Amino acid sequence: MNEAKTRKELIDKQLDEAGWDISDQTQVGIEYDINVGLPDGVSEAQTPYSGHQYSDYVLYGKDGKIIAVVEAKKTSVNAELGREQARQKFFYKNEKQIAVEKLWDAFERIKTYLSKDKKRGSTELVNTLNDKIISCDFEKELKILSDIGNNNMIRHTETDKNKINDPNYLDYLFFRMLSLLNLCLKEIDRIENNNNIEIRKSLEV
Repeated sequence: MNEAKTRKELIDKQLDEAGWDISDQTQVGIEYDINVGLPDGVSEAQTPYSGHQYSDYVLYGKDGKIIAVVEAKKTSVNAELGREQARQKFFYKNEKQIAVEKLWDAFERIKTYLSKDKKRGSTELVNTLNDKIISCDFEKELKILSDIGNNNMIRHTETDKNKINDPNYLDYLFFRMLSLLNLCLKEIDRIENNNNIEIRKSLEV
């Protein structure tokens, strides 16, 4: 789910349920300009945006002062963060069990990028992958990796799950999942770029 969808489908709804009227500018500010100042050693702004950050939402109290800042982040950002955390654990700290767990967490997050419904999101993601390699069944691959996560003590701590202790098997799971995540994240970047191009074209018409 990209940032626009995150705002519309998740944050707007949650703010409304919490009693905030996003159409009331005295309650909610959208794309709020925050003056953060210029970096040390820089005396003059190089662009109109230098020294400014833009928050997706700010919430105002009854006195008109900002009481909260809300940021919308696309799902793939969370998946990318999980992937990087996993790499750090695996390559630099030799914490292979935790690394595999973080990759599976990132895998679950990425399923909701194209739709907040995991099943539908997985199907749409598979459709973007399947036309790239003949005879490569990504739908089956996603299901197998989901089953591995559900049936082994990877994302779950139930005592009746199979715990994987052998570092060789942890290596196998880590690199298998990492390869799929890398591919999915690159496809998501491609989709994002194409969407941005279409938006720019529509603005030029």
